[in-house]
Amino acid sequence: MEPGALEHGTTLDDPVDADQKPNLRGSNHQISEYLKDQGAYDIFNYLLKELLTRQPEDPLEHMLKCLQTEYPLGPLKVIVSAPPCVGRTTQARSLAEHFGLEYIGAGELLREAGVKTDGLGYADEAMTAELVMQRVNQASAEMRGFVLDGFPRTRFQTSFLKDRSVVPSHVLVLTASAEQIRRRREWLLASSHDSDGTPVSEEALDLKLRLHSCHSSSALEVYEDKISLVPVPEDPDDEETLFRQLESRVRTLPRSRGPHPPPRVVILGPRGIGSKEHASRLAARLGAVFVDGAEYPLDSVTGLPSPRSQHPANKRRPPGVKKATTLPILDDSSRPASPIRNFSGVEMPHEERRDPLGALGSRLRDPDCSKQGWVICGFPTTEEHAVALSDDAFLAPTRVLALNASTATCVRRLRNILTDAVTGKVWTTLPKNETIRKRLLRRAEDHPNAVREAHMSHARAIDGILEALNTGGQCTQIAADGAPEAVHNTIVEFVERPLPLPPRAA
Repeated sequence: MEPGALEHGTTLDDPVDADQKPNLRGSNHQISEYLKDQGAYDIFNYLLKELLTRQPEDPLEHMLKCLQTEYPLGPLKVIVSAPPCVGRTTQARSLAEHFGLEYIGAGELLREAGVKTDGLGYADEAMTAELVMQRVNQASAEMRGFVLDGFPRTRFQTSFLKDRSVVPSHVLVLTASAEQIRRRREWLLASSHDSDGTPVSEEALDLKLRLHSCHSSSALEVYEDKISLVPVPEDPDDEETLFRQLESRVRTLPRSRGPHPPPRVVILGPRGIGSKEHASRLAARLGAVFVDGAEYPLDSVTGLPSPRSQHPANKRRPPGVKKATTLPILDDSSRPASPIRNFSGVEMPHEERRDPLGALGSRLRDPDCSKQGWVICGFPTTEEHAVALSDDAFLAPTRVLALNASTATCVRRLRNILTDAVTGKVWTTLPKNETIRKRLLRRAEDHPNAVREAHMSHARAIDGILEALNTGGQCTQIAADGAPEAVHNTIVEFVERPLPLPPRAA
């Protein structure tokens, strides 16, 4: 928020006098955006939790220490759990070094205490917990984050963390199949690599796998909402990919429990990738308004989005199909436009009301979109419109998602979409009725050549559009070649969580 956005009284050079009152109603949008951007509700929630769990003698001093940490919601406290023989210790050390955290390894502490750790079972749990908790308490007292490696492994060990009110920020669980673990063991033995206590016999490996399967789920069930499952790559030598996944999970922040301003989400992607379906589903989940940018093609004269119903080329319909009764769509010049307000919430004069984004901008300012938020797909399609959208204080997107897929994927998904020339019904599989099959047509834009051309056009424009919209790290790119359900889950994770922590320099 820029100084002076709330008019008077926001700077020392412009104090509030006795006759001035802050315009809180007119500044409600700026206030909400500021609190959301700064994570104010989550910061106060963190401070309150600290006071309740620590109960310090000097609350103000303790809160000041909390606010002086590197991360806004307190030091990172990471637990890394994994089955044997997947390189857990190597990854835990790398995470600690990368984020500047203290590495606390249960096995390392036991070896320093003279306890043998090459046995088949777990070491004495009480002794292990005592050694680990000493280091945890020391790090917590100094407001430093840490990475716990190999602890807790059982429900009993977890109770020590609960008794000391130690709540992890992230629980990373590495996953791999039994066959994959055995192949990795063979690779490690063949390469004379015995790090992380790799078992030397297959019988020992089987026993450790059974122990892990028996205890790991119950040990971590209390942290169910903080667990992130990270699949181990098939290539045992591909440690870099595994580390990037872990690093990305640690930068992810928990869902906020504070009030949320109405969402403003943009979903972009080439034809055939399913951006419209993903946007519609996301809008239903968020309770927001779904807006299809394809219904507002660019006017050839003004270059602004205008309702599709005004384009004569789009009024054609298959022969024999009666025109459906629809409500007229008014453009931004003929409709009673929603008032456009300035930063102080004051309605702009009539001569200044013409929306820089045309009819689409007017639609996004309608009361339902302003109150519930919106999810739009297929817009912006040019860098100029992206700049105009990003510069608008009331329409700037809170999240922008670019779905990426190969040309072959887009062509394959549109290949079987056919339209009945009589009824207008869309078919994705050939009907049994021969009469219906003969009148099925493929739309011109769904032909492979047209899809390839559209994909190339999207690829040429998307970088400039994302650069214009990515003013605060709210843009991300998602691989959409996979299953639609997995893509939807990735979209939801990015939209519903606060923006992740920025990447740290290597």
